[in-house]
Amino acid sequence: MENQPKQSHNISHHLVLSQMIHAYQQSQAIMVAAKLGIADLLKDGPKTCDELAEICQVHPEALYRLLRALASIHLFEEKENRTFSLTSLSHYLRSDVEGSLRSTALMQGDPYHWGAWGDLMEGIIDGKVVFNHKYKMSVYDYHKENKDFGHFFNQTMFTHTQALTKEILNEYDFSPYQTIVDVGGNHGYLLTSILQKYPNTQGILFDQPFVIKTVQNHIENNPVRDRIKVVAGNFFESIPANGEVYILKHIIHGFHDEKAVEILGNCRKAIKDHGVLLIIENVIDAPKSHPVFSRFLDLQMLVMSGGRERTVAEYEQLLEYAGFKTERIIPTQSGTSIIEAKPF
Repeated sequence: MENQPKQSHNISHHLVLSQMIHAYQQSQAIMVAAKLGIADLLKDGPKTCDELAEICQVHPEALYRLLRALASIHLFEEKENRTFSLTSLSHYLRSDVEGSLRSTALMQGDPYHWGAWGDLMEGIIDGKVVFNHKYKMSVYDYHKENKDFGHFFNQTMFTHTQALTKEILNEYDFSPYQTIVDVGGNHGYLLTSILQKYPNTQGILFDQPFVIKTVQNHIENNPVRDRIKVVAGNFFESIPANGEVYILKHIIHGFHDEKAVEILGNCRKAIKDHGVLLIIENVIDAPKSHPVFSRFLDLQMLVMSGGRERTVAEYEQLLEYAGFKTERIIPTQSGTSIIEAKPF
Protein backbone atom coordinates (compact mmCIF):
# COMPACT_ATOMS: atom_id res chain seq x y z
CA MET A 1 0.00 0.00 0.00
CA GLU A 2 1.18 3.51 -0.79
CA ASN A 3 2.66 5.30 2.22
CA GLN A 4 0.35 8.06 3.36
CA PRO A 5 1.79 11.32 4.74
CA LYS A 6 1.19 12.04 8.40
CA GLN A 7 -1.90 14.10 9.18
CA SER A 8 0.24 17.03 10.36
CA HIS A 9 1.78 17.24 6.89
CA ASN A 10 -1.45 16.86 4.92
CA ILE A 11 -2.38 20.54 4.87
CA SER A 12 1.07 21.82 3.87
CA HIS A 13 1.52 19.16 1.18
CA HIS A 14 -1.97 19.86 -0.13
CA LEU A 15 -1.23 23.59 -0.28
CA VAL A 16 2.12 23.13 -2.03
CA LEU A 17 0.59 20.87 -4.67
CA SER A 18 -2.33 23.25 -5.11
CA GLN A 19 0.08 26.14 -5.71
CA MET A 20 1.93 24.06 -8.30
CA ILE A 21 -1.31 23.25 -10.11
CA HIS A 22 -2.32 26.91 -10.26
CA ALA A 23 1.13 28.23 -11.20
CA TYR A 24 0.02 29.04 -14.75
CA GLN A 25 -2.14 31.82 -13.30
CA GLN A 26 0.95 33.53 -11.95
CA SER A 27 2.85 33.37 -15.24
CA GLN A 28 -0.10 34.84 -17.13
CA ALA A 29 -0.59 37.61 -14.57
CA ILE A 30 3.12 38.46 -14.74
CA MET A 31 2.91 38.53 -18.54
CA VAL A 32 0.04 41.06 -18.43
CA ALA A 33 1.97 43.28 -16.01
CA ALA A 34 4.99 43.05 -18.32
CA LYS A 35 2.90 43.88 -21.38
CA LEU A 36 1.43 46.93 -19.66
CA GLY A 37 4.92 48.04 -18.63
CA ILE A 38 3.94 48.43 -14.97
CA ALA A 39 7.50 48.03 -13.67
CA ASP A 40 8.76 50.78 -15.98
CA LEU A 41 5.97 53.07 -14.80
CA LEU A 42 6.99 52.51 -11.16
CA LYS A 43 10.74 52.89 -11.58
CA ASP A 44 10.69 56.52 -10.39
CA GLY A 45 8.51 55.79 -7.37
CA PRO A 46 5.09 54.51 -6.21
CA LYS A 47 1.90 55.27 -8.10
CA THR A 48 -1.76 54.72 -7.31
CA CYS A 49 -3.69 52.12 -9.20
CA ASP A 50 -5.88 54.85 -10.72
CA GLU A 51 -2.79 56.65 -12.03
CA LEU A 52 -1.47 53.44 -13.57
CA ALA A 53 -4.86 52.58 -15.08
CA GLU A 54 -5.12 56.01 -16.70
CA ILE A 55 -1.65 55.73 -18.24
CA CYS A 56 -2.28 52.16 -19.44
CA GLN A 57 -5.85 52.88 -20.56
CA VAL A 58 -7.27 49.87 -18.69
CA HIS A 59 -10.08 49.22 -16.21
CA PRO A 60 -8.97 50.58 -12.78
CA GLU A 61 -10.68 47.93 -10.64
CA ALA A 62 -9.48 45.05 -12.82
CA LEU A 63 -5.93 46.43 -12.73
CA TYR A 64 -6.11 46.70 -8.95
CA ARG A 65 -7.11 43.05 -8.68
CA LEU A 66 -4.17 42.09 -10.90
CA LEU A 67 -1.64 44.11 -8.91
CA ARG A 68 -3.06 42.95 -5.58
CA ALA A 69 -2.63 39.34 -6.67
CA LEU A 70 0.94 39.99 -7.82
CA ALA A 71 1.69 41.79 -4.56
CA SER A 72 0.72 38.59 -2.73
CA ILE A 73 3.70 36.85 -4.37
CA HIS A 74 5.97 39.86 -3.67
CA LEU A 75 6.20 41.03 -7.27
CA PHE A 76 4.92 44.45 -6.22
CA GLU A 77 4.36 46.05 -2.83
CA GLU A 78 0.89 47.37 -2.00
CA LYS A 79 0.83 50.48 0.18
CA GLU A 80 -2.03 52.65 1.47
CA ASN A 81 -4.73 54.00 -0.85
CA ARG A 82 -4.15 51.34 -3.51
CA THR A 83 -0.64 52.58 -4.15
CA PHE A 84 1.97 50.18 -5.55
CA SER A 85 5.76 50.18 -5.72
CA LEU A 86 8.52 47.98 -7.09
CA THR A 87 10.20 45.16 -5.19
CA SER A 88 13.52 43.42 -5.78
CA LEU A 89 11.60 40.95 -7.97
CA SER A 90 9.75 43.44 -10.18
CA HIS A 91 13.02 45.31 -10.70
CA TYR A 92 13.74 42.61 -13.31
CA LEU A 93 10.45 43.31 -15.11
CA ARG A 94 11.81 46.72 -16.07
CA SER A 95 12.89 46.95 -19.69
CA ASP A 96 15.96 49.09 -18.99
CA VAL A 97 17.94 46.95 -16.52
CA GLU A 98 20.65 44.38 -17.12
CA GLY A 99 19.20 40.89 -16.80
CA SER A 100 15.65 42.10 -17.51
CA LEU A 101 13.09 39.28 -17.70
CA ARG A 102 10.38 41.37 -19.35
CA SER A 103 10.90 39.82 -22.79
CA THR A 104 10.94 36.36 -21.20
CA ALA A 105 7.57 37.03 -19.60
CA LEU A 106 6.16 38.28 -22.91
CA MET A 107 7.54 35.32 -24.84
CA GLN A 108 6.24 32.75 -22.35
CA GLY A 109 2.85 34.44 -22.45
CA ASP A 110 2.63 34.55 -26.25
CA PRO A 111 -0.58 32.73 -27.34
CA TYR A 112 1.35 30.39 -29.66
CA HIS A 113 3.84 29.50 -26.94
CA TRP A 114 1.10 29.14 -24.36
CA GLY A 115 -1.06 27.12 -26.72
CA ALA A 116 1.72 24.65 -27.47
CA TRP A 117 2.10 23.85 -23.76
CA GLY A 118 -1.66 23.30 -23.67
CA ASP A 119 -1.11 20.30 -25.96
CA LEU A 120 1.70 18.76 -23.90
CA MET A 121 -0.26 15.50 -23.65
CA GLU A 122 0.10 15.00 -27.41
CA GLY A 123 3.87 15.16 -27.10
CA ILE A 124 3.87 12.66 -24.26
CA ILE A 125 1.71 10.24 -26.26
CA ASP A 126 3.72 10.20 -29.48
CA GLY A 127 7.01 11.96 -28.64
CA LYS A 128 6.58 14.45 -31.49
CA VAL A 129 7.29 18.17 -31.31
CA VAL A 130 4.13 19.67 -29.83
CA PHE A 131 4.51 23.10 -31.49
CA ASN A 132 4.93 21.57 -34.95
CA HIS A 133 1.98 19.23 -34.41
CA LYS A 134 -0.33 22.03 -33.28
CA TYR A 135 0.63 24.81 -35.69
CA LYS A 136 1.96 22.90 -38.73
CA MET A 137 5.20 24.88 -38.65
CA SER A 138 8.38 24.90 -36.60
CA VAL A 139 8.96 27.44 -33.85
CA TYR A 140 11.89 28.74 -35.92
CA ASP A 141 9.56 29.46 -38.86
CA TYR A 142 7.21 31.18 -36.42
CA HIS A 143 10.10 33.40 -35.29
CA LYS A 144 10.51 34.58 -38.88
CA GLU A 145 6.80 35.13 -39.53
CA ASN A 146 5.91 36.78 -36.22
CA LYS A 147 8.22 39.73 -35.65
CA ASP A 148 7.01 40.40 -32.10
CA PHE A 149 7.67 36.83 -30.95
CA GLY A 150 11.00 36.80 -32.75
CA HIS A 151 11.93 40.05 -31.01
CA PHE A 152 10.92 38.70 -27.60
CA PHE A 153 12.93 35.53 -28.21
CA ASN A 154 16.04 37.38 -29.36
CA GLN A 155 15.77 39.86 -26.50
CA THR A 156 15.34 37.00 -24.01
CA MET A 157 18.49 35.35 -25.32
CA PHE A 158 20.31 38.69 -25.22
CA THR A 159 19.45 39.45 -21.59
CA HIS A 160 20.28 35.87 -20.57
CA THR A 161 23.62 36.21 -22.34
CA GLN A 162 24.34 39.45 -20.49
CA ALA A 163 24.06 37.68 -17.15
CA LEU A 164 25.93 34.56 -18.28
CA THR A 165 28.81 36.37 -20.02
CA LYS A 166 30.38 37.53 -16.76
CA GLU A 167 30.54 33.94 -15.55
CA ILE A 168 32.00 32.68 -18.82
CA LEU A 169 34.72 35.34 -18.72
CA ASN A 170 35.49 34.45 -15.11
CA GLU A 171 35.71 30.72 -15.77
CA TYR A 172 37.41 30.45 -19.18
CA ASP A 173 40.74 31.81 -20.42
CA PHE A 174 40.62 32.87 -24.09
CA SER A 175 44.12 34.38 -24.12
CA PRO A 176 45.81 31.48 -26.02
CA TYR A 177 43.56 32.01 -29.05
CA GLN A 178 43.39 34.61 -31.81
CA THR A 179 40.20 33.84 -33.76
CA ILE A 180 36.88 33.14 -32.03
CA VAL A 181 33.72 32.17 -33.91
CA ASP A 182 30.37 32.57 -32.14
CA VAL A 183 27.97 30.23 -33.96
CA GLY A 184 24.37 31.41 -33.61
CA GLY A 185 25.70 34.37 -31.62
CA ASN A 186 22.56 36.52 -31.88
CA HIS A 187 23.34 40.13 -30.89
CA GLY A 188 27.04 39.35 -30.44
CA TYR A 189 27.14 40.40 -26.78
CA LEU A 190 29.21 37.40 -25.66
CA LEU A 191 31.67 37.70 -28.54
CA THR A 192 32.17 41.46 -28.21
CA SER A 193 32.67 41.05 -24.45
CA ILE A 194 35.38 38.44 -25.04
CA LEU A 195 37.10 40.71 -27.57
CA GLN A 196 36.99 43.65 -25.17
CA LYS A 197 38.72 41.61 -22.46
CA TYR A 198 41.26 40.06 -24.87
CA PRO A 199 42.55 42.84 -27.19
CA ASN A 200 44.67 40.47 -29.31
CA THR A 201 41.68 38.43 -30.48
CA GLN A 202 39.57 38.63 -33.64
CA GLY A 203 35.95 37.49 -33.84
CA ILE A 204 33.41 36.15 -36.31
CA LEU A 205 29.72 36.50 -35.45
CA PHE A 206 27.72 33.92 -37.40
CA ASP A 207 23.92 33.70 -37.47
CA GLN A 208 20.93 33.55 -39.79
CA PRO A 209 20.37 36.48 -42.18
CA PHE A 210 17.20 37.71 -40.44
CA VAL A 211 19.08 37.81 -37.11
CA ILE A 212 22.15 39.53 -38.55
CA LYS A 213 19.97 42.37 -39.86
CA THR A 214 18.97 43.23 -36.29
CA VAL A 215 22.50 43.30 -34.83
CA GLN A 216 24.35 45.61 -37.20
CA ASN A 217 23.80 48.71 -35.05
CA HIS A 218 25.02 46.92 -31.93
CA ILE A 219 28.23 45.89 -33.68
CA GLU A 220 28.82 49.20 -35.47
CA ASN A 221 28.62 51.12 -32.19
CA ASN A 222 30.89 48.71 -30.32
CA PRO A 223 34.54 49.61 -29.62
CA VAL A 224 35.70 46.23 -31.02
CA ARG A 225 33.89 46.69 -34.35
CA ASP A 226 37.18 46.68 -36.29
CA ARG A 227 38.06 43.25 -34.89
CA ILE A 228 34.77 41.53 -35.61
CA LYS A 229 33.35 40.17 -38.84
CA VAL A 230 29.61 39.55 -39.20
CA VAL A 231 28.64 36.59 -41.40
CA ALA A 232 25.13 35.45 -42.32
CA GLY A 233 24.46 31.81 -43.11
CA ASN A 234 22.98 28.48 -42.06
CA PHE A 235 24.91 26.23 -39.67
CA PHE A 236 23.30 23.16 -41.24
CA GLU A 237 25.07 24.04 -44.49
CA SER A 238 28.46 25.42 -43.49
CA ILE A 239 30.23 27.40 -40.78
CA PRO A 240 33.03 29.98 -41.24
CA ALA A 241 36.34 28.13 -41.39
CA ASN A 242 39.75 28.38 -39.68
CA GLY A 243 38.64 29.58 -36.28
CA GLU A 244 40.53 28.51 -33.18
CA VAL A 245 37.58 28.68 -30.79
CA TYR A 246 34.02 27.83 -31.82
CA ILE A 247 31.26 28.74 -29.38
CA LEU A 248 27.81 27.14 -29.39
CA LYS A 249 25.80 28.80 -26.63
CA HIS A 250 22.33 27.34 -26.12
CA ILE A 251 22.26 26.01 -29.68
CA ILE A 252 22.62 22.23 -29.44
CA HIS A 253 19.80 21.78 -26.92
CA GLY A 254 17.35 23.09 -29.50
CA PHE A 255 17.75 20.07 -31.79
CA HIS A 256 17.37 16.29 -31.74
CA ASP A 257 20.50 14.16 -31.89
CA GLU A 258 20.73 13.83 -35.67
CA LYS A 259 20.52 17.58 -36.25
CA ALA A 260 22.84 18.28 -33.31
CA VAL A 261 25.52 16.02 -34.80
CA GLU A 262 25.05 17.81 -38.13
CA ILE A 263 25.88 21.17 -36.51
CA LEU A 264 28.80 19.70 -34.58
CA GLY A 265 30.05 18.00 -37.74
CA ASN A 266 30.12 21.31 -39.58
CA CYS A 267 32.09 22.79 -36.68
CA ARG A 268 34.53 19.89 -37.01
CA LYS A 269 34.99 20.65 -40.72
CA ALA A 270 35.61 24.34 -40.00
CA ILE A 271 37.82 24.22 -36.90
CA LYS A 272 41.61 24.27 -36.93
CA ASP A 273 43.32 21.07 -35.78
CA HIS A 274 44.50 22.72 -32.55
CA GLY A 275 41.17 24.46 -32.00
CA VAL A 276 38.65 24.25 -29.17
CA LEU A 277 34.88 23.84 -29.25
CA LEU A 278 32.89 25.31 -26.36
CA ILE A 279 29.32 24.11 -25.86
CA ILE A 280 27.49 26.23 -23.29
CA GLU A 281 24.34 24.51 -22.05
CA ASN A 282 22.34 23.45 -19.00
CA VAL A 283 23.80 19.97 -18.55
CA ILE A 284 21.39 17.93 -16.46
CA ASP A 285 23.87 16.10 -14.23
CA ALA A 286 26.79 18.52 -14.27
CA PRO A 287 28.19 20.02 -11.04
CA LYS A 288 26.15 23.05 -9.86
CA SER A 289 23.34 22.21 -12.31
CA HIS A 290 19.90 23.40 -11.19
CA PRO A 291 17.91 20.15 -11.31
CA VAL A 292 14.40 21.62 -11.48
CA PHE A 293 15.23 24.30 -14.05
CA SER A 294 17.21 21.99 -16.35
CA ARG A 295 14.56 19.27 -16.31
CA PHE A 296 11.68 21.62 -17.05
CA LEU A 297 13.78 23.27 -19.74
CA ASP A 298 14.08 19.78 -21.19
CA LEU A 299 10.26 19.59 -21.32
CA GLN A 300 10.26 23.02 -22.97
CA MET A 301 12.41 21.56 -25.73
CA LEU A 302 9.97 18.67 -26.21
CA VAL A 303 7.12 21.13 -26.57
CA MET A 304 8.79 23.80 -28.69
CA SER A 305 11.60 22.45 -30.83
CA GLY A 306 12.17 18.72 -30.56
CA GLY A 307 15.49 19.29 -28.85
CA ARG A 308 16.45 18.23 -25.34
CA GLU A 309 18.65 18.96 -22.37
CA ARG A 310 21.33 16.28 -22.05
CA THR A 311 23.56 14.58 -19.52
CA VAL A 312 27.35 14.70 -19.59
CA ALA A 313 27.46 11.22 -21.16
CA GLU A 314 24.96 12.20 -23.86
CA TYR A 315 27.02 15.24 -24.83
CA GLU A 316 30.19 13.16 -24.86
CA GLN A 317 28.54 10.72 -27.25
CA LEU A 318 27.31 13.45 -29.61
CA LEU A 319 30.75 15.02 -29.66
CA GLU A 320 32.45 11.70 -30.38
CA TYR A 321 30.11 11.07 -33.32
CA ALA A 322 31.11 14.48 -34.72
CA GLY A 323 34.86 13.99 -34.27
CA PHE A 324 35.46 15.71 -30.93
CA LYS A 325 36.78 14.50 -27.58
CA THR A 326 35.38 16.05 -24.41
CA GLU A 327 38.21 17.57 -22.38
CA ARG A 328 36.39 18.95 -19.34
CA ILE A 329 33.10 20.27 -17.98
CA ILE A 330 33.37 23.72 -16.39
CA PRO A 331 30.46 24.62 -14.06
CA THR A 332 29.25 28.17 -13.47
CA GLN A 333 27.30 29.64 -10.57
CA SER A 334 24.19 30.03 -12.76
CA GLY A 335 23.92 26.27 -13.29
CA THR A 336 24.99 26.54 -16.92
CA SER A 337 28.07 24.51 -17.91
CA ILE A 338 30.90 25.07 -20.39
CA ILE A 339 31.79 21.85 -22.20
CA GLU A 340 35.28 22.06 -23.65
CA ALA A 341 36.02 19.68 -26.53
CA LYS A 342 38.87 19.29 -29.01
CA PRO A 343 38.98 17.67 -32.46
CA PHE A 344 40.55 14.27 -32.98
